[in-house]
Amino acid sequence: MAALSGFPETRERGCEAYGRGVFKGAGRTFLVESYVPGLDERPAATLSPRVREGIRRLDEEGTTFRCGGSFALVDEETYTCMIGAPKDDDVIQLSERAGLEHDHIVEAFVIDAPATQGRRSASR
Repeated sequence: MAALSGFPETRERGCEAYGRGVFKGAGRTFLVESYVPGLDERPAATLSPRVREGIRRLDEEGTTFRCGGSFALVDEETYTCMIGAPKDDDVIQLSERAGLEHDHIVEAFVIDAPATQGRRSASR
């Protein structure tokens, strides 16, 4: 099991501390960081399709995943994505299927939902 980090007072309570996970009905949500030496735009563009293909195959095998998007930190040579999965071991399996190192996996929770942010900006 991957070590989870976060604020000490919320780490043990899980998503109840913030109210909900990032994905509805997907179990837990994880931020995955992978160090990719020499990462630039071209190789970065190939990583997300590999993750989506891994999700498709594992979904067919019975494990439900959600992909919440990804981005590349080119200067840091780091590929990052948000994955909804039942447990961290499933995320590790997905990373391995996609051919990615899982250098850092941490559970994520909604603090300020996009719908709330939209209401604030609309009222300005």
